[in-house]
Amino acid sequence: MPRSGYPKRGAAEFSREARKRLAWFDYHDAHGRNVALTCRHSGISREAFYRWMRRGSLKWKFSSKISAKGGLNADD
Repeated sequence: MPRSGYPKRGAAEFSREARKRLAWFDYHDAHGRNVALTCRHSGISREAFYRWMRRGSLKWKFSSKISAKGGLNADD
């Protein structure tokens, strides 16, 4: 990381909240795309889950490239 404290330009860094949302979608995929189970596990409402799903989360657009740990997978 540069001295300024900001990540290098072009680096895929996500906020804590964004990583949390990505984890919802990871859990959702891993458990048969069961929305009710995902929402109970994550402590969110179905309305909130569907709202983020409609927003077109990066997870849905680039699912093979993004990890919930906050960046692009190493092989990309």
